[in-house]
Amino acid sequence: AVDEQVDDYRGSSPAWVGLNPAGQEGAFAAAVSGTAQFLVIPTTARSLRAYLRFGSGSWQNLTNVSVLPSQAREVRATFNGSTPIVCYVHIPVTGRQLSCSSWNGSTAWNHTTDLAPGTVESLDLFTRGQLTWLTFAAGGQIQVKWLRVGAAGALNVSMLNGPTGVATWSTPGRPSSNPETFATANALYVVWEEYAAPWNQLVLHKVE
Repeated sequence: AVDEQVDDYRGSSPAWVGLNPAGQEGAFAAAVSGTAQFLVIPTTARSLRAYLRFGSGSWQNLTNVSVLPSQAREVRATFNGSTPIVCYVHIPVTGRQLSCSSWNGSTAWNHTTDLAPGTVESLDLFTRGQLTWLTFAAGGQIQVKWLRVGAAGALNVSMLNGPTGVATWSTPGRPSSNPETFATANALYVVWEEYAAPWNQLVLHKVE
């Protein structure tokens, strides 16, 4: 049975108390870990609102406590254990910068900024166990970075495939975009769209 109307949360049941209309709901990102639920919504002004709730309780607006960067475009959310993480492409002045933020559990965000060289076109975020994979397309190449959560939710970033994180994921000279990441019990997979004239194709890469 459907016991909550989520189509219009402004007039719905008390379980949705705390959410406020953002005017840009089509660009939201959501994540679940156990009974914890995490929701990130860019507003019409492109600032980010982040909400957290447990079970069927009310939503807490984390960005009322500590703000996230403005001018956000693509947004992805996940949990690493009990720590909410949001990664997003935003425009500080020029370009399209990739950053990630993790909630410290009480009062503030931990920010890891400028994670990609050049313009970021698209990204994906995936967690398995204690490891979060961040995949993104920058300058027409697919890149992967690992995010680990330390004390008080601090993010530690490692590069996959060398110190720069630039790997031979995509074929040279063939622009790549729209990465998606998933995992089985013993391997990480990255799939993306690669342009090879006169058509696009999907490429699947496995990391054991």
